[in-house]
Amino acid sequence: SNGVKQTAVVNAGQIYISSDSGNTWSTANTNRNWQSVAMSADGVKQTAVVNSSGQIYISTDSGNTWALGTTPSPSADWTSVAMSSDGIQQTAVADNDQIYISGDSGNSWVAKEQFRNWIAVAMSADGVTQTSLVLGGQIYRSTDSGNTWAYITSANTFFGIAMSSDGIYQTVISEHNLVYLSSDLGNSWKAVYQPRFRDDIAMS
Repeated sequence: SNGVKQTAVVNAGQIYISSDSGNTWSTANTNRNWQSVAMSADGVKQTAVVNSSGQIYISTDSGNTWALGTTPSPSADWTSVAMSSDGIQQTAVADNDQIYISGDSGNSWVAKEQFRNWIAVAMSADGVTQTSLVLGGQIYRSTDSGNTWAYITSANTFFGIAMSSDGIYQTVISEHNLVYLSSDLGNSWKAVYQPRFRDDIAMS
């Protein structure tokens, strides 16, 4: 990835794409309650999820055009989507629903784990290591591309997660001005106080 291709989604708005490192933007697709978007390392494959309708849209041309994909849970309130660097492995999570994984670039999905208030998901570049957050403050981890999940720990209400390409370093943001850090593939976590740091996070 080189940062040239970028995509942003707006809740009750449109999809915006940039092919010049974010200097200029153009609109793609129509107004929907877009919630989250993920893209492959080359930016060609992209997946965007819609809150409250269960819809998943996929693009295979760097976000210029979008097609409604398979809807694995018609009433899903999607909250987050992540994909591997090649775009083949994808994981989407929803509020009061399950974790859904795809091994074919988002064309088909399989339900995993139990119904929980899933709020965010991140994965390593190869898609093998994945971490999902529950709004109530639980961390779950997968080491087999999302096929099975293990409870790791509980803490405060979580909002977002970022992960390094190898999955070793992970950072979770939460309420009470706390950031949780892991440097061992999400096996253990430590809390760090960080005032006014909350809504979203990214990692190199």
